[in-house]
Amino acid sequence: VARQIQDAVEAWLRQEARRVIGALLESTAQHLGCRVPDWAFSFSTQADWVQQHDNGSLRFNWRLIEQSPGFIEQTVVVAVERMASNGAGAGMTADLWSMPE
Repeated sequence: VARQIQDAVEAWLRQEARRVIGALLESTAQHLGCRVPDWAFSFSTQADWVQQHDNGSLRFNWRLIEQSPGFIEQTVVVAVERMASNGAGAGMTADLWSMPE
């Protein structure tokens, strides 16, 4: 029973992460006048909060949802701003926001 509860909570957190990060990406891109980048989650325990890949996509650590709303928003905004200023697909892979040690 404990494992079922844990699995259900994790599934809900992942759904919430997709909803929150997706909405922030859309509103930030709209505000900056750029396209919403392709994005996905990283489920690695060693992944940074967000990485920009050379194809212009973003990969967010799904556990970002466990941080404060302000930190989540700041992380998403910084990622989209950097993509917009560098141009999507600028031939780089960057760790934009590292996880604390």
